[in-house]
Amino acid sequence: MLVAYDEKKQFIILDAATSREQLRQARKTQRYYCPACQQRLQLKIGTKNIPHFAHHKQTACTHAFSENETPTHLAAKRQLYDFFSQFGTPQLEAYVPQIQQRPDILYEQFAIEFQYSRLTQQRFDERNAGYRAINLTPLWLPYSAPKENGLSILSLSHDLQKYITNSSFIAYNPQTEQFIYYSALVGMTPTQFLAKITVLPRTYQTWPFRTARQLSRDEFELYMQLWYEQRRKLIQHYMRYRKGTHDVLLRFVYEHRLALLALPEAIGVPTDFEAEHEPAIDWQIIYYYDYFPHGVEAFLAHHDVAKAKVHAYEHFLQQLHTQKASQNELLYRQFLAFKGYN
Repeated sequence: MLVAYDEKKQFIILDAATSREQLRQARKTQRYYCPACQQRLQLKIGTKNIPHFAHHKQTACTHAFSENETPTHLAAKRQLYDFFSQFGTPQLEAYVPQIQQRPDILYEQFAIEFQYSRLTQQRFDERNAGYRAINLTPLWLPYSAPKENGLSILSLSHDLQKYITNSSFIAYNPQTEQFIYYSALVGMTPTQFLAKITVLPRTYQTWPFRTARQLSRDEFELYMQLWYEQRRKLIQHYMRYRKGTHDVLLRFVYEHRLALLALPEAIGVPTDFEAEHEPAIDWQIIYYYDYFPHGVEAFLAHHDVAKAKVHAYEHFLQQLHTQKASQNELLYRQFLAFKGYN
């Protein structure tokens, strides 16, 4: 923790402007107390970790103060506090008694949380519900390793995916002092995504935060190149590791006398641009050859695929057969419509 009260009830914030030597001198004459539980605190000043306050081991704060915070978390809180101080008067580690929660930073009507460690979905939902109950908007900034600008295929754990809103999220790296935007997310597998990554140094960030631009037509072409390359690798994987007619997909291919490497490119494309719980090619090959056109309901009666995906695929195929437009152009229109872009 980075905040405390002294014996005179003055609020103390450990900021970067105070040297370790100054803190060592102050520690000799001052006592520090937890703003929430009023218990005595230790001021820890090491040579590597960021100076911080901590409860004594034999005591326990009952007001949701985090103990044993990592240097990464402490650094991020201090940097974000400095960032928001440019625009107003944020509160660092402010205790909110109505809900017994303590956001890293409270600013205007926002509860800002930097998340470095894993957080369960249940605890995430509980904290969000608490903030919203008192009309605070939660703003989560999960940790991200350093990234470079550009389009990329990346793995997002289910733990990170809960921070996604409107196909994007903003992360923060305190080592590089950069905000990292992950936008235009397109799911390829349950954990693999196409993403546009935009890195913004803290000194260039604004409040309210900047928003990432939508994908341009050229950027979408690069997206689809990455998608088709992964599709090719997946087909090669199927041919190498799946077991002949005992495999449902390979049996379908065999019975219809198809060649996996010669499948139409319209099989295995993104549809509603959300995370795929199974590779798109697995169900689209069946729909394409056995149910198209107008076979959505019949297909759904026998296959466990999200209804929205099947309707989107049907719509795409109908356009592909009736309009004079390239496959990528049709997918780009569908992408814009699904993401809510004008």
